[in-house]
Amino acid sequence: MSLHGLLSHLGTWAIATTSLGSATDKGSFFSQIVVPAAVLAALLIAAGIGVLMARKMLARPDTDDPGFTLHELKEMHQAGTLSDVEYRAARDALIANMTTNQDE
Repeated sequence: MSLHGLLSHLGTWAIATTSLGSATDKGSFFSQIVVPAAVLAALLIAAGIGVLMARKMLARPDTDDPGFTLHELKEMHQAGTLSDVEYRAARDALIANMTTNQDE
């Protein structure tokens, strides 16, 4: 349902419910019109804030984090997780990535 449709429905609901009660009953007016309108406004504000936060999170640039530090690569090599060839390739790629990022 669109916002226009929701507001139209809310207006129809407000007119229908106020016609059922006394025209001089101010508590009825407040509880049937003002409270739902305030709740709707609060929901719209919360939704807007949520959309802004989501946009901000999605707009963050990707980091060039390689995932490992030189120290971690050395530990994995010493533990036998990485072979000599894998260690050298990962180390060289990490160093190249670090020097490229410093040049920018």
